[in-house]
Amino acid sequence: MLKIRRETDLGLVFLEELAGLDKGEYLSLQRWAARRHLPYRFLSKVVGNLKRSGLVLAKEGKAGGYRLAKNSSQVKLGQVIKILEGNLALVRCSTGAKCSCRKICRHRSLMGRLGKMLETELNKVSLKTLYAGYQ
Repeated sequence: MLKIRRETDLGLVFLEELAGLDKGEYLSLQRWAARRHLPYRFLSKVVGNLKRSGLVLAKEGKAGGYRLAKNSSQVKLGQVIKILEGNLALVRCSTGAKCSCRKICRHRSLMGRLGKMLETELNKVSLKTLYAGYQ
């Protein structure tokens, strides 16, 4: 079964929340995590990755927190997943990794094409679209 990791799932949920903020508004990760009954330490690592990648901005202090660094329409789902997952490959060998089955494998090419199709589709969906309720 293909699935994203919990880090990616919660990172997307947090980014969706940021997409709904008013311009210049910041969201406290600690308060948000407590309200949602989610582990703050775990989330702070995930959000740290998003900050290092340049997707979110942080502000310290009482009125501090996080906000998107770009307009939510410019942040694509594929970009976020790539940052949090590392890549969008469906099988290891499509990343260039060695594979002992390479000579007998018949599905490598198909998986590579499917991975590219998935990446293309994910890059069509913005955080703005997700926040509005993707249909």
